[in-house]
Amino acid sequence: MEQTPKSLGSSNSKKLTLSIGHSRHPEPASWLWRNDEKEWTAFDKETTLELEQSFLKKQQMCKLTKGFFAGKAYVVYFTTMRQKNLDTGNERRVKRNVGDKKTPKVQVARTAGSEFEDLCSSAFDRNIKQFYELIPFFSLDQLKSYRNNRDQTVLYCATMGGSVDITRKLISMKVNISGPQGPKNSTPLHAASWKGHAEIVAMLLFHGADPQLRNEMVLIFI
Repeated sequence: MEQTPKSLGSSNSKKLTLSIGHSRHPEPASWLWRNDEKEWTAFDKETTLELEQSFLKKQQMCKLTKGFFAGKAYVVYFTTMRQKNLDTGNERRVKRNVGDKKTPKVQVARTAGSEFEDLCSSAFDRNIKQFYELIPFFSLDQLKSYRNNRDQTVLYCATMGGSVDITRKLISMKVNISGPQGPKNSTPLHAASWKGHAEIVAMLLFHGADPQLRNEMVLIFI
């Protein structure tokens, strides 16, 4: 039997190289989680990379250790496309999209996770027990700067919901009490006034909230 000429192998190698050189780059994948309002929100870049690497390795699950989830007990199961908080047992749906055309317009969460949404919900709903369970997960800087999917800080949610105890706690932690913290550049004072929470209005004013700040509707608090 004649052996395959070496030149044939060389020719195939060249063809393979050319084929790879002209191949399309893989389309980027995005990973999203579903919040309580049934809207899809993107994970942060570090978590997205961690999920994608595990997914491409055909692993059944990925323990989240990067970005917002560093030091926390979260797992994503690829078989069911669910994210689970191992401490509480709570689950949320996740999904993977490939290519810009298939990726819906989403708001990238500054927290890259569900717990800040839960924190804001507990503040608005006056759920003090849940609020105090979640607050240790966040630094002061995060409480000052993070927004939920409605562009609200946790203080804004507390003042709008009439949560006196939670508002008092956040003020004691030295979060910002003035400046835009909600939709249309509204302040916590706007929110409390709009909802008629007189005790919270008085509390904010006592601690130095600026009553002259206007939102995009050119309104000051009433």
